[in-house]
Amino acid sequence: MNRITQSVSWQWKTTAVGRRKEPESVKLKKVLQLTEIKEIVSKPKHRQQIATAVAHESRISLHAEATIGDKRYNRAVTQFLDWVKTQLPSDKYRIFASLFRYPVKTVAFTETIFENLQRVLDGKNPVFTEEFVSPELLDDWEEYKKDQLKDPKRFQYEAFEAMKTQINGVLVVDLPESQTGARPEPYSYILNINDVVDYSDLDDNGEFDWIIFKPAENRLSVFDREGFQLFETDPGSTSPKRQISAVNHGLGRCPAKFLWYKPVNRKEKSVKQSPLTNQLSNLDWLLYYMIAKRQVDNYAPFPIFWGFEADCDYEDTETRDYCDGGFLRDANEHYLLNRDGSLKECPVCSKKRLTGAGSFIEVPAPGPQNDNANLRDPLGIITVDKSSLEYIVEEIDRLKVEIFENVTGYGGEPINDQAINEKQVFASFESKAQALRNLKAQFEKAHEWRNWMICKLRYGNSFIGNSYSYGTEFYLMTPDQLLDWYEKARNKGLNDSILDMIEDEYNKTKYRNNPNELHRVNVLKNLDPFRHLTKGDVREMYRNDGLPFEDYFLKVNFSSLIQRFERENISVTQFGEALEFDKKIEAIKNELLRYGSEYKTTTSQENTGSSQAQVPA
Repeated sequence: MNRITQSVSWQWKTTAVGRRKEPESVKLKKVLQLTEIKEIVSKPKHRQQIATAVAHESRISLHAEATIGDKRYNRAVTQFLDWVKTQLPSDKYRIFASLFRYPVKTVAFTETIFENLQRVLDGKNPVFTEEFVSPELLDDWEEYKKDQLKDPKRFQYEAFEAMKTQINGVLVVDLPESQTGARPEPYSYILNINDVVDYSDLDDNGEFDWIIFKPAENRLSVFDREGFQLFETDPGSTSPKRQISAVNHGLGRCPAKFLWYKPVNRKEKSVKQSPLTNQLSNLDWLLYYMIAKRQVDNYAPFPIFWGFEADCDYEDTETRDYCDGGFLRDANEHYLLNRDGSLKECPVCSKKRLTGAGSFIEVPAPGPQNDNANLRDPLGIITVDKSSLEYIVEEIDRLKVEIFENVTGYGGEPINDQAINEKQVFASFESKAQALRNLKAQFEKAHEWRNWMICKLRYGNSFIGNSYSYGTEFYLMTPDQLLDWYEKARNKGLNDSILDMIEDEYNKTKYRNNPNELHRVNVLKNLDPFRHLTKGDVREMYRNDGLPFEDYFLKVNFSSLIQRFERENISVTQFGEALEFDKKIEAIKNELLRYGSEYKTTTSQENTGSSQAQVPA
């Protein structure tokens, strides 16, 4: 029995369903002792780094997680609105703040960013390898991985969701309270950084010597390089009161580490860099302009009307109350007040000022005080400034493109006919691929570490090692986007190498889950003599005597000729399976050209005296 299996089995009875022993106090070799733990939790060394990480996640979540209102975001919202207050006068700020609503409008935008980044989990050529001392153990692992861990899909989903809003999360590998099978049954979860009490400085591999966290209410877990410990605490306290369980795992490594290894900078290694981190300032500005546009939209249906001050001779014959500038005064010339303390409006002229929604303000009428000047219309409307509205809309669009491009490597907008060129196409593909390659390294390292820990806990030294790659190629765009690029590139007259690249990418993406159809498309494109030309282009070439009849005939009748070939033989994918691909294509093409020769011969005989077959309609 190897060392790890011995150390783990120490905690289980040799019954079908075992349970951990629960001693009052268990001293494990080389693990953190109770006195050390109490000292650490009383004065956590990384308290400030954890607080910074929590604030970082709060700010990201404001823009990346849909919610109808969550106290977790209070700090981020307060920080955002405090910043807005410095940009606006007090009256405008009050309106701005009243328009702030959950979920904020940037959430829908960041969701499109994450949809593009999610392609990292769907590489074209992923490789996952594990090595054991025997095939039987490999079979056991494959079964456990599939049935219990639901790997790789479950881990990838959980890790990706954590990347969106819990970038500082800690990946933990643990053992259940009871064992139901013949082997230990380790599992993993991602711990919120807010539940971490403290941890050791990171080693050169970015791993902990130990970590202390709160797994549940009134519980404290301590994981280090030698064992697991679980303690009971008093309500609201992190100080350990009583040891509940202890297991000497014998891994030699702490079974917990940060999910993400890339920090925001070298000084703050515990605060990890999200794909959105560098764009948080831009996201704040984007949200600012989105709400500002809503403010303009809210004004447009309810504009401000203005008109001359109107004389009103209203007077109540009984109370002697009279109108003065739209508000009532009594016989003693005191303004009359409503119950809420506001001035009481004149029942006559106040109803004449506005017949629809909006606001009404008065301007001085011509009179002796302004030399009877009459330089304006008696009534007008203050409309929304069109240039200001256009600026807001353009700035929102500009920010979206800048953020999207910086995070995903591609702006997301289809390339227009005027701008497209070869350099732009290559740069767009490469920048998007590079963004995914940078991202995949984070997932690969976390996934490989997590399954190494699980396999070591379950199989001990019978597990040799593992290596994971999410692939080197990715489906970078949707089929519709690629088809749009292809059509624009062909219309622009770009060279065939560019068109080949875009069309090949389109086919691989469209038929990614249909290898048979992808193989068929590959055969057909190799049979097409003019892959990127239209029938009209080829017809014109033939009419100008620049093309042999057989090639012309094959292109303009390509679909019908393939159907005839498959009627008379078998499908083009099955035909010549034993041949090398080049020889297979050559054999099929010769048969298709033979059809053309038959047509030409028949047509020539029917058109006696003609030196050339007529062009088919």
